[in-house]
Amino acid sequence: ITDEAKAAHRTYYSYDIGLVHAIFLDDYVGSNGAEINTVGTPEWRKERELQLQWLKDDFIGLDRDATPWVIVIKHNPFYNTFKDHQCQCSKNIFEILDADRDNCWNGTYTSGAAMYEPACGIQAKFEQVYLDNGVNVVLAGHVHGYERTAPLVNNKIDHDNGIVYITTGAGGNYEGHAKTSTLDPLPAWSVSRQNKEFGISKIVATRESIEFAWFSENDGVKPFDSYVIKATN
Repeated sequence: ITDEAKAAHRTYYSYDIGLVHAIFLDDYVGSNGAEINTVGTPEWRKERELQLQWLKDDFIGLDRDATPWVIVIKHNPFYNTFKDHQCQCSKNIFEILDADRDNCWNGTYTSGAAMYEPACGIQAKFEQVYLDNGVNVVLAGHVHGYERTAPLVNNKIDHDNGIVYITTGAGGNYEGHAKTSTLDPLPAWSVSRQNKEFGISKIVATRESIEFAWFSENDGVKPFDSYVIKATN
């Protein structure tokens, strides 16, 4: 991160970890670290556009031979069935219609506050960039629980082209676990979730596959949940 970026609180960056290209995004970019609501201001809009362009440029220089796996790491989950930290931009939750996309990106929600739950606005423009560039998994925290989705394309299960979204925010917090209530009915894409135990995620990447596993604090040997993506080439 350059000194200029630090001064502007542009805390997004990427680097390679072995065979993985890790992209760290800032859901709160444009807030400048302030506690006041900056949503919708010209500076806020500018910083969001800068991060979006930075992400597109980062993919241009990506070498998938050297780093065949791409993971996005960010704070706020979009596909989250726990009632904590929800937001919505269109009639149906988790769907952002084209007619609502620009308003959502600019912080106008039908439910939730863009200042505190920026995931909807970010998803409005970033999800297609993820899909266009073959992101394998998006990792998030914020919710003090664990959840894994099926591969998704715009809220629909797609095992051929979709991205897996994992919320791994159960590392421990003085506020305790995520609230027990979840959305009813649960979306079919929510394939694994828990909010009773703390735990950590482990990622193992080889040229043949990448595995994501979540271990409870009560069992460091057998994972509570695991998911493997195999290389297609």
